[in-house]
Amino acid sequence: MPKMKQYKKFVRLSIFAASTFFITNLLFVACSSSPAEANSRDTTNLALELSEELKSPAEYDQFLWIYSAFIYELTSSDSVMQLNKYISKEHRLTIIYAEGALPEVKRTESFKDLFAMNFVVLKDTNLRSETPKQESLPERNCDQPTGWNKTGCYTQEINPIKDTDLWTVAGLREEEIKSIRTSATTITRTVIHTRGVTFYFSLIQGTWYLTFIDLRPNCAA
Repeated sequence: MPKMKQYKKFVRLSIFAASTFFITNLLFVACSSSPAEANSRDTTNLALELSEELKSPAEYDQFLWIYSAFIYELTSSDSVMQLNKYISKEHRLTIIYAEGALPEVKRTESFKDLFAMNFVVLKDTNLRSETPKQESLPERNCDQPTGWNKTGCYTQEINPIKDTDLWTVAGLREEEIKSIRTSATTITRTVIHTRGVTFYFSLIQGTWYLTFIDLRPNCAA
């Protein structure tokens, strides 16, 4: 009989231990998985919220942020190292200007070359005061005192020089013309400031670059 009692006691203890182990593990899994699942849900929700709130770099207000920073740096500093981040290493910066009747074209990898050409408009702090309006670009009109049909600063998602024959007129080598045409296809947005400068920006892999700049007098183009 004592052995039978001991055996029954052993069975009860074993069942109790097994039950305790099962319940403990169940609680552990419940407690440990819930925060992870909650954290996963929170992270997913946050990512979705951010993706909805963050805007594409191509959007107008996102471009304005970059443009404002660029204009401020351009008109207030001669630091080419600071400004060169706006030049694509692949496409460089094409400068369009005129010293006579025909257009001139120069390509560079540094704002140092642009500053050396001494275009006064590039240091005109008044360029900062006008935010580009998103509407149709001004048209050249040499009958108007300003040379334009309207004045101010305007921007549009348009590429007006993609198919121009300007490069041929400028007397460039065929190889250079081909390279410039390739770069011209990247232009995403044009900004015309009727004070005397046209900027052509390219959005390349999520980054804005100044790929072309036209500094010709209004009615010379």
